[in-house]
Amino acid sequence: MLSRHAFPLALSHANHCDREKIDSEQPEQAIVIYNQLLSRPDIDMYSKRVALFNLGVAHQKLGNAEKSVEYWLQVTSLALPHENKIISHGVSANSFSGFSSSTIQEETEITAGAYMNLGAHYALLEDARGLEYLRSASRLAPQDGEIRFNLGIVLAAGGEFEEAVRELKVAGKQGVKNAMEMVKQIEEQLLQKDNDKMRRDTADGEREGGKE
Repeated sequence: MLSRHAFPLALSHANHCDREKIDSEQPEQAIVIYNQLLSRPDIDMYSKRVALFNLGVAHQKLGNAEKSVEYWLQVTSLALPHENKIISHGVSANSFSGFSSSTIQEETEITAGAYMNLGAHYALLEDARGLEYLRSASRLAPQDGEIRFNLGIVLAAGGEFEEAVRELKVAGKQGVKNAMEMVKQIEEQLLQKDNDKMRRDTADGEREGGKE
């Protein structure tokens, strides 16, 4: 299961929050830095959402799953109005009027990343919220292959094979490694199930025929 890593901060706060503290395996230092940023009275909403998201990533690296979930849920609670409309209407961001703005898409990636990580977390626990969160992430960022990959994996685990194959094929086209290999495995499993069913049906027919 893939997860989204830290996002960069706005340039105005670049000297106060260093994403490399997380990427270079220094999550403890990153937590201190991001908490300092959140205490600033002049923090803008974009940087606040990024800091909360990255705190979740830092705690994830430390194995603090509950804290990670807490921070990512805070990100989703600060979702922008158009993001809530996309999720509540059950539509893709691509079909949402006004979504072409690069600034809007950049900000939406943060919320989509939070939903993606929440989805991965709950999916690994076999919690139904995993699929719900991944669907929300996919609606917000339909161009994100990693989200589509995770959604496909969870759908396949739940027996929704046709939709899983569609999502994985999209992920493959968007450059996600192993996506097409997963499609191949699912299709082979489906073929095997069909063959097994045919053999059982044939055997049942022969038994019924022998009784006559």
